Amino acid sequence: MQSTFQHLPFPFSKKATIQLTTGKKTQIIECELASSVIEIFQSLSFRKKNQFKQPLLLKFDNPLQQTFSRQTFSFDVIQACFDYETGLAKKIAPIRKSSGKAAFVQSFAEFSYVLLLPADAQLGRSIAVNQTKISIEG
Repeated sequence: MQSTFQHLPFPFSKKATIQLTTGKKTQIIECELASSVIEIFQSLSFRKKNQFKQPLLLKFDNPLQQTFSRQTFSFDVIQACFDYETGLAKKIAPIRKSSGKAAFVQSFAEFSYVLLLPADAQLGRSIAVNQTKISIEG
């Protein structure tokens, strides 16, 4: 008997407005929000590039607890991770599209947020490690 994994419908229903501040420059961005364990795990998996309409914000309720995210994407993504104490960007990395059938699962700890952006997004080039601070509105 073969098991079939059912994914959540997307885009996810929750939205968030974030503020990214680097020096004196502030940007307000509307994001799709993944805040439940299963939304964070699924993140952008199972989507095609044209289904990635706005940045996806992974929000961790307990940043000291390790949380997992399946990062088997069919397109390139930029990942920006923000420290849970300072809100500053601590890591910015390209995530290349998956080339095979194997699933890649990433674990996160000590981040309050992870922002996933299309690889060609101008916003990704404006985030700087230890300089860009994130805050969520509302």
